[in-house]
Amino acid sequence: MSEKILAIDLGHRTSKCGAEAVPGATVWRKRIPTTPAAVHDVIAESDPDVVVVEACSQAFWVHDVASAMGKECVVTAMNGPEFKWAAQRSKSDDADVDRLLSMRRMGRLQPVLVPAHDVREWRTAIRHRHALVRRQTRVRNRVRAVYRERAMALPEASSWTRAFLDELAKDARAFAKCGGELWRGVLHQELAQLTQLHKLILESERTLNRIGKAHPAVAELRRDGETGPRTAEALVAAIVDPLRFTRGKRVGCFAGLTPRRWQSGETDRQGRISGAGDGLLRAMLVEVSWRAIRRSDSWERRVFDQVSKGMKSRRKVAIVAVARKKLVRLWARWRDRELAQRAAAPS
Repeated sequence: MSEKILAIDLGHRTSKCGAEAVPGATVWRKRIPTTPAAVHDVIAESDPDVVVVEACSQAFWVHDVASAMGKECVVTAMNGPEFKWAAQRSKSDDADVDRLLSMRRMGRLQPVLVPAHDVREWRTAIRHRHALVRRQTRVRNRVRAVYRERAMALPEASSWTRAFLDELAKDARAFAKCGGELWRGVLHQELAQLTQLHKLILESERTLNRIGKAHPAVAELRRDGETGPRTAEALVAAIVDPLRFTRGKRVGCFAGLTPRRWQSGETDRQGRISGAGDGLLRAMLVEVSWRAIRRSDSWERRVFDQVSKGMKSRRKVAIVAVARKKLVRLWARWRDRELAQRAAAPS
């Protein structure tokens, strides 16, 4: 018996729906507001066996609505070759719906993992903290630019310590008091932003530290002292279940740290990394790898030297290799712990 499929092409304000009970025959199409109430009503009206939506920022709450109604919901990746529209003459919402329906019938959808609600909230807090740090970096760069544009040297102190900021504050004035030197007013406001961002970052890190301490996988990854709390929590929140992957190569692919491949006849080339998966996790792994190679006795430095071969042009290739190896090592440790726990659990 054919399953009845409801495909929803999600949009920011409105979404297009299409239901299909018999392969190739669309029962109806409908445009609805992109709200939980409207999605609930269209699922109740069509009564499908499965709901199919594309992976996007709104797909998770649609999954929650469908699951609460007892319906199977498939959130599918849209970055495969089947969803490329570059060679198509016309792209429309109806065509998107038809594509989702046909791919479900052929069994060629690529479902993505939908984590639990608390994990999604954890990811939100991790991304927010990272966004605050990026804002802090931009403000610091603007402070440097204020001095550089006037050929002025920054005060002599350790960068961005409390003493350093106090030295900077001696040059700052409120706009009402800086007279013709408006750069002092700019500096005053930038320093105020730095102070506020520092407080917000500390507040978010306290929350993340509390969550991380309660998560055994984060504690396991930090056990050797080489992995910090931010990297450990980003990895655990992104992967969720280490047993999802059977090989380290698949973990590297998940993080987008493996190269693209082009093979045709006698040609077999590897290009840049794919860049798929969690960009924040990838960026953090590369960042901690740059820090790790500063230690001459570390395994990261040995891998870096082996891949770079002393050539400046291969430094970025080498650091990606270090980041990929670090990811696989952390995943393997986490996987072994999970396997040991499941083997020890009473059957």
